[in-house]
Amino acid sequence: MKKILFVLFALGYLISCKQPSHDLIISQNKTSTYRIIYGEKASDSLVKAVTDFKNHLNIITGAELQAFADIVGPQPNEILIGKSNRTTKYDNSIPYNVLGSAGYFAGTRGDKWIITANNATALTQAIYDQLTRMGSVKVVETMTQYSQKNPLVIPADQDLVFKPTFSYRQVISTFANNADYRAWNRINIDNLKDWGTWEYSMERIFHLNHTSKLTLNIMLKSDRLKYPIKSTSCPRI
Repeated sequence: MKKILFVLFALGYLISCKQPSHDLIISQNKTSTYRIIYGEKASDSLVKAVTDFKNHLNIITGAELQAFADIVGPQPNEILIGKSNRTTKYDNSIPYNVLGSAGYFAGTRGDKWIITANNATALTQAIYDQLTRMGSVKVVETMTQYSQKNPLVIPADQDLVFKPTFSYRQVISTFANNADYRAWNRINIDNLKDWGTWEYSMERIFHLNHTSKLTLNIMLKSDRLKYPIKSTSCPRI
């Protein structure tokens, strides 16, 4: 009898601890049951990036998500940004040792969507890289192209371990002096005073695999410009 009870108890424990594997519906029809959680000791720059992420998700999905430090009580549906008291239980399944100082991890664990890295700089780049992978992009410093996602679904069992390939190129562009543009395009520059300056980017700016021409059909959202631009051909740089 004791053995039977032990087996039943063990099975019950395993079932209760099993993490479901299913796609996460972050938002649908401009509503969401998710909220964003970040570490209580997150830097000011990271908190700003989280706020930007929340605002951009609102434009992309129409849903208003809230963002809180991890001192609030847990709930099932959460987007976990960076290391916090929520991510500790998943540490063994996230390859922090592989990420290095510039890479990041994004994936699902049960009902959680986790985006994390080893430092605030890489995590900020990760947030904007995820927005770009959703189809949004900062075209110029005053124009942002947003994709529309209804619903916004994060596939299960598709962990992303991203490590950037850094390339140095000379860039003649005043856009690189704009902090928002740099954040969207993952650019670090050596000298803010230079009009043409050396930069490195996370496989986004002037990639070697660019085609000779790029045709864009975009709807631009800007404080100065609020109308669609038709197809535009951009010469290879």
